[in-house]
Amino acid sequence: MKGSHEHGRSSGWSSKGSARENAEEDEDEAYVAVVKDVKEGKANFLWLLHNTPEDKKVVVVHVHRPAQKIPTALGWIPASHLQEEEVAAYRSIERANMHGCLDEYITMCSRVKVKRAGKLVIEKDDVRKGLVELVAQHGITQLVMGAAADKYYSRVFRNQFEFRYQINHRRMKGPRSKTALAVQQQADPSCKIWFLTNPRQDLPIPPHTHSWPWQLGLVKDRRDHRPQGAERAALMIRGIDDGSLVLRTLPAPGDEDLGVDGAMYERLEAALKEADNTKREAYEELHKRQIAEKDLSEAARKVDVAETAYNKEVRQRKEIEEAVAKDEMQLSALRKQRDEVNEELQQARQKMAALELQISDSDQILKDIKAKLPEAYSHLDSIRGEHELSQQERVHQKNEEATTSTRGAEHFSEFSLSELEQATENFHEASKIGEGGYGCVYKGSLRHTTVAIKRLNPQGKQRTAEFRREIDILSRVRHPNLVTLIGACPEARALVYEYLPGGSLEDHLTRKLTWQVRIRIAAEICSALVFLHSRKPLSVVHGDLKPVNILLDSNFVSKISDLGMNRLLVRSIGSSTLYHCMHLRKGTFAYMDPELLSSGEITAKSDVYSFGVILLQLLTGRAAFGVSKVVKEALDMKCLERVLDASAGDWPYVQAEKLAKLGLKCCDMNRRNRPDAKEAWKMLQPLMKSISFARLSPSSIMLAPEYSSCIPSYFICPIFKELMRDPQIAADGFTYEGEAIKGWLSSGNETSPMTNLRLSDCELLPNHALRSAIQGWLQHQN
Repeated sequence: MKGSHEHGRSSGWSSKGSARENAEEDEDEAYVAVVKDVKEGKANFLWLLHNTPEDKKVVVVHVHRPAQKIPTALGWIPASHLQEEEVAAYRSIERANMHGCLDEYITMCSRVKVKRAGKLVIEKDDVRKGLVELVAQHGITQLVMGAAADKYYSRVFRNQFEFRYQINHRRMKGPRSKTALAVQQQADPSCKIWFLTNPRQDLPIPPHTHSWPWQLGLVKDRRDHRPQGAERAALMIRGIDDGSLVLRTLPAPGDEDLGVDGAMYERLEAALKEADNTKREAYEELHKRQIAEKDLSEAARKVDVAETAYNKEVRQRKEIEEAVAKDEMQLSALRKQRDEVNEELQQARQKMAALELQISDSDQILKDIKAKLPEAYSHLDSIRGEHELSQQERVHQKNEEATTSTRGAEHFSEFSLSELEQATENFHEASKIGEGGYGCVYKGSLRHTTVAIKRLNPQGKQRTAEFRREIDILSRVRHPNLVTLIGACPEARALVYEYLPGGSLEDHLTRKLTWQVRIRIAAEICSALVFLHSRKPLSVVHGDLKPVNILLDSNFVSKISDLGMNRLLVRSIGSSTLYHCMHLRKGTFAYMDPELLSSGEITAKSDVYSFGVILLQLLTGRAAFGVSKVVKEALDMKCLERVLDASAGDWPYVQAEKLAKLGLKCCDMNRRNRPDAKEAWKMLQPLMKSISFARLSPSSIMLAPEYSSCIPSYFICPIFKELMRDPQIAADGFTYEGEAIKGWLSSGNETSPMTNLRLSDCELLPNHALRSAIQGWLQHQN
């Protein structure tokens, strides 16, 4: 849509009679809707100009409808079938012609001396919508337009020079034009619209709800002839109150009571003459229009013929283009096939060259193989010999294992009930040293040996045959860190173990155990678990591992006791999983695998969970309940030293952190995330090596507080807080134990353990002088 609003100036007249005393004040602008054909709209427009006050601004309103078909050399072609440049050029010419026609309307304004004039244009395919949109956009309050565009609206008057208005007898009718009706219904209610029919026949027709906007003009009235033959003039004005039309008779110019301006009368006469001329011109124009319509019909026929020819040509052109496109596709496919064949040929040539090269290499390899064949035969003979030797060794090893098992069975004794009663003074309470879930433990002397006798509860449901089978297997389970089973008494349902005077680990957790001893005890427990879990064909799971079942000898060497019954786990066929269902025992809840509590299934990972709890207890000296949560929070907050057992001495932070992480990993709630005993042992081995070198005698210097005060401070590692055996100088100038500083750096630390400053590099230099001094001091101490 495109709109424009241009203004010009023209002179006009102003009414000054008494007829305007009761009229409303004129609006500032009057908008007049015109058609493009000046000859067709000239009569209405001139009539309106002659009846418009001179101070009123007249704005010519036009809705420009762009042509749907454009003339070309082939005839009239739809605009959508042409190029945008061609359509734009024709539209420019079209707009120029339209503005030229509107300028003629502006020129008419200047001829009748209308002072102010302008034009307002909008492009729209629908005239009705264009007028409604202009009213809305520009806030038009007064609009004059034709009401009988299709047919004449009013009755034909008998005399073209005489208006016969019978106000009380004739009713004004609404407009018949579809355009006028649509604009009247859709335009803003604030806009007053007057419809013009034929200026020679009727006055403007206002809508029933509107009133006349201004004085319409003067007309002759020959109904009343004076005797003197003088002509009268009638002035048609708007009623103030009821909107009715009032006809007032004015005297002729020669009368004494002349009430009408002579100039106005002359103007009216001139307007009537011009209307006659316009009617004559309209008739001529109608004749020309009929001729033009005939020519237009012929042109339309030619356009249809041209369109048919054009469509045929377009169809033929499309068929040709499709055929060309099809040929191009076939040509492209042939080219693609040619390229593929060329590529396959090239690949075949490359493969042939590669095969020729392989043949050449194969010939050379065949020659080399023939040359090396004697050597290969010789090597094969040696391999066969080694295989025979390895088989002999395996047989020998099996024989040794069988012999060992036999010896274990030979060391196992079977005692009578009377012997046990004699050793324990008939199982007297004074001989009782403990009580477990399966029975009581008594101290006694059997065959000149101090032993611990565990008598099982008599209400047990196990049969004697099963009891004998299990003790036969347990008698073969021997390890330095397992309490030795010496014998058994099936009659009394009792087991006889070696006696350990050091008590249980539970008794020593609240006493002073150095951190070195604690690490060694953890390693010994882990070593025993590895042995139990890896036995074949019958693996053993303790199932009730806790500090009270870990006994200590006089040198604080730990041994696992109370293997108990019903813990021989057979590997299921085709699986490595060990399982056994058992009932809970009193006092073991904190050390039990959470999955065992929920499912009743016991595996080797159940012992690993118990070991993790014991490991955290060795670090902190705390009770088993909640110890994993305390250690985890301390690690997360990087304040592990706050929860370490101070009675164990100055824990080296690196070793303590490794032990804490291992303990938490073993205590994981999910069985799959825990390491097995072998993996835990691999993590403990380096820690054991770090404390083994410092032993000066069967009792380590680290276990003897009387020596710790005499060790020179520069012999002590700042990290491990122990005597160094491999002193290394770091980039910060301090000397550390080699394993300690390497562990510090491998953990991702880039700062000095002493100064907390960033190290310039990670290079280490052996401190040979300090190492010699430490060795000399150790020899002097020995």
